[in-house]
Amino acid sequence: MVGRVVLLAWALVVTPLAVLGATGGSSGAVTVPGCPATQLTRSGPQTTAVTDAATDATWDLSGAVWDHVAPDPITYPVHSEQWTRGCIVGAQVLGDVPRTLTRDQWYDGQDGGTRMGGEAFRQTLTDTPGNYLLMRDTYASDYEDAYDPNGASPLDTLYLEHVQAHYIRDDCI
Repeated sequence: MVGRVVLLAWALVVTPLAVLGATGGSSGAVTVPGCPATQLTRSGPQTTAVTDAATDATWDLSGAVWDHVAPDPITYPVHSEQWTRGCIVGAQVLGDVPRTLTRDQWYDGQDGGTRMGGEAFRQTLTDTPGNYLLMRDTYASDYEDAYDPNGASPLDTLYLEHVQAHYIRDDCI
């Protein structure tokens, strides 16, 4: 990812050159952008991916749950190849990578395993000045990667607020 990541639950700011942290919440140094109007709403059990482009939009996925349908067959449940300034709120991606499998089994498909890769949340940010993605109240488990923002500029920012990730096998961010 090109850009920076701001974890608001721990007030950790990650840039290419430095890591700054403050426990107990934000020191006021980080201003979180507001969420634009809602463009997409989903709730309840999900069996298909979200794959839309988003510009100045919020995806309200509160109550939407991908329960053991990803990464097999859904590699990227919450996905946008063209993301420009906006928020993703809610969403639970409960992956189906078995906790009993070794990395060789689920990643490489060795020893009788099946390749099970993918990212729970994968957004590709457009080359737009001031571009950002705010992810709030999301949850990912039993997946290869949790949050995979692909920035086009070092000025792109990913804000993670009240997010959780469990049993992520490769990259959390």
